[in-house]
Amino acid sequence: VEINVRVTPKDEFPPVFDTTVTYTVATVDEDVALDADIMSVKASDGDFVTPHGTLSFRIKSGDTKGWFAIKTVPSGADFLGKITAATGDITWYPAGPNEYNLVVEATDG
Repeated sequence: VEINVRVTPKDEFPPVFDTTVTYTVATVDEDVALDADIMSVKASDGDFVTPHGTLSFRIKSGDTKGWFAIKTVPSGADFLGKITAATGDITWYPAGPNEYNLVVEATDG
């Protein structure tokens, strides 16, 4: 009797942010262009097979005005989360707040 055994990929490794990169404060003008790059974060996944080796990013919190977006961009074996302007009119308020502490999450699969 001949049998066929198929091995399927498993999600074994969670995404890991690159800690060798220093993520600093990004400064943008209030009239920043739509989709303008603001900052990138970098992460990798030990699972090299799709869909488990594919990362996606999201802004988990801190974007209280909906002014920011994040795009996932493959970069060799890693992935970049490119934070961009979701609007061409980020408003500066004299009374504040004018600083946004974004929390970015990376997920796989």
